[in-house]
Amino acid sequence: MRESMVSAGMFALVWSLLVAVAWGRGSGGDPIDRGQALRALYDLCSGRVMAVALKLLGDRAEAEDVVQETFLELWRRAADYDPSRASPATWAVMVGRSRAQGQAAVAQIRRLIDRPVGRDLDGVAVDAGIDAGL
Repeated sequence: MRESMVSAGMFALVWSLLVAVAWGRGSGGDPIDRGQALRALYDLCSGRVMAVALKLLGDRAEAEDVVQETFLELWRRAADYDPSRASPATWAVMVGRSRAQGQAAVAQIRRLIDRPVGRDLDGVAVDAGIDAGL
């Protein structure tokens, strides 16, 4: 019972912060500093985003970049949030996961491009990764 109360309370808090980021208004309609609301949203959700990014990327610096990019995207797209699809915290993590997956794909492509190319006996360029089964 207590877990669901905490979850409901957290949902309400994160939702109100997302509304403040999107429209610069609090739940009572009072003006709110959007930057301050984003900082509070970051404080509540960045750890989860970081955990997902770090798991996908395996590199702390790259994961930190993903977290920063995620919250910039949340800032720009806050008005697009659809509460019928996910909770605000889940949406933040989904945006972060998508960015991390994109960054991981780019890193894999870079590794393929940078892979050494050798020569076969006839002097024809051969991708070393093909022979190694990569």
